[in-house]
Amino acid sequence: MDDALAERVLAPAFLGAWSRAVIEEFRRPNHCSSCHGFGERLQLIGLGGNRARAEVVSCEQCIGQGVVPWSKKRRARQLSIGEHPYRNFLNPHHEGALALLRELEHRGAVLLLRHLGTDGST
Repeated sequence: MDDALAERVLAPAFLGAWSRAVIEEFRRPNHCSSCHGFGERLQLIGLGGNRARAEVVSCEQCIGQGVVPWSKKRRARQLSIGEHPYRNFLNPHHEGALALLRELEHRGAVLLLRHLGTDGST
């Protein structure tokens, strides 16, 4: 990373903007167009003749997550930096921050279900 970009990225104003961008993507995810955000799809399997059965399978487009990441171009534009520097230096950190938010959301849901006295299986 060149010195000018490093100086800009480490500035408190940029870190605040980047934090807001990560939270915005978490709050407004890009739902998968193939499974409509469910992470699973119904697949018909032909059994021969006029017979078929339906099977629920993990969505291949979003790898069963229900969301696809915002484009690198969109993320870079939101931070007012070029796509190339974003892709090379900031994207791994952005992905990690999103993963952490999703993990914390999951842990919170598990604790809430435990507190309410249900394990979520009903």
